[in-house]
Amino acid sequence: TSGEGSRLRKRLWENIYYLTEKLGSDALSAIIPWHIGSAVDALKLSDELLRAGLYTPAIRYPTVPKETSRLRITLTADHQISEIDELIKYLKIRDK
Repeated sequence: TSGEGSRLRKRLWENIYYLTEKLGSDALSAIIPWHIGSAVDALKLSDELLRAGLYTPAIRYPTVPKETSRLRITLTADHQISEIDELIKYLKIRDK
């Protein structure tokens, strides 16, 4: 129904705003690239996130230029704040 669609859009945007604010990103989209650099590092973090139940694929050469590998974060309206916080924890640890 139209009401359900509006509710889901609102929830998705709440998730987008929450994550981008916490990450200090200006990428206002349901798909957010998280730049890593090394393909090896991107794959390692992607695997670690997957083991934690967070599917965040590594995007690397030849899809992107060498040494510009990144994670593809895709948010949905179904993601809970606790899941987003778990993702943030892994990304912040990796950034240090």
